[in-house]
Amino acid sequence: VVTTTTNIVGRNSSHVVTASGTDSSAVLDGFTIIGGNANENAYDPYLDSPNDYGGGMYINGGSPTLRKLTFNSNLALSGGGIHINNGSPTLTDVTLSSNSATRGGGMYNYNSKPTLTNVTFNANSANYYGWTWINENSTPILTYGGGLYNSNSSPMLTNVKFSANSGAYYGGAMCNLNSNPTLTNVTFSGNWAYFDGGGMYNTNSNPMLTNVTFSSNSVDYDGGGMFNNNSSPSVRNSILWNNQDSSGTGTITATIMLDSSSSITLTHSLAQGSGGSDSWIGGSYVDGGNNLDSDPLFVEAVDPAEAPTTGGDLHLPTGSPAIDAGDNQYVIGIATDLDGKARISGGTVDMGAFENECFKLFLPLTQRDH
Repeated sequence: VVTTTTNIVGRNSSHVVTASGTDSSAVLDGFTIIGGNANENAYDPYLDSPNDYGGGMYINGGSPTLRKLTFNSNLALSGGGIHINNGSPTLTDVTLSSNSATRGGGMYNYNSKPTLTNVTFNANSANYYGWTWINENSTPILTYGGGLYNSNSSPMLTNVKFSANSGAYYGGAMCNLNSNPTLTNVTFSGNWAYFDGGGMYNTNSNPMLTNVTFSSNSVDYDGGGMFNNNSSPSVRNSILWNNQDSSGTGTITATIMLDSSSSITLTHSLAQGSGGSDSWIGGSYVDGGNNLDSDPLFVEAVDPAEAPTTGGDLHLPTGSPAIDAGDNQYVIGIATDLDGKARISGGTVDMGAFENECFKLFLPLTQRDH
């Protein structure tokens, strides 16, 4: 039985499952997909073909319904777990773990609009995996998106976790190229990349982030939480705290790095190194109002130097400044948080992916006859 990608011997199956040309009536429910090996051109990735895509599952022009699935230890040049080309599948209660590829260790989307709900990306990696080609040629293979790689795509992610994913070059958890993903109730925790964007790397992209938490992500160069190249993300009701890059932990570049052609707008968010709305850092960091720069007091913070790691607890304890500090207008239609509990617990939505529960104690009244 294949338990890790290193146990794959020979070609094995290029794709364990294919779902091309399907619609939503094609349903895959309740399986574990393991050991796919889509690497027809492993010795020269510039000669890639469909047999290099989607070790676990390959979707070309399809929109199947995927439920209660686990993609584990699959390998490909592109999309280790799943590769989607011109498709709009729906994924619910899906786990992608320990998959590997040069682009999109867990999942690769090209010109696609998948919908992901209750999905976990854990310990996937974007690397060249030691194939012979890398040692025989002087030009390195750049790798992107340890967990998820989006190219010309607009995926919708709700209640999604990224943890312990790694990217040898760009985007430890997620890499976006010419893409505009929408993220709601998402965590990026303990992800790592060598160059830029431990949590997220954006190029020519404009993601929309609502109630997203970045913490304990790390890179060796710039943008421990997020790196932006010619991109303009919008961030609302979110927390970016305790991420690390070459400048250390707590700086604005460790939190969010912008190149000269990028900007970012933060509203009702907690961003370390920003100064908060009262002492805003300025420049291309746009203050949308009501931002904070103070410790959110996570239940269990983790040293980002330990990334990639699944450790930590990003829930908010009583007393956190992020409680009741969001804006309800951004969560209209969003009923629950990442735990599946009420999204608004105390009248005003909290920042981050998890809502602090307000507990009330009711004592029964008893009547004593005299």
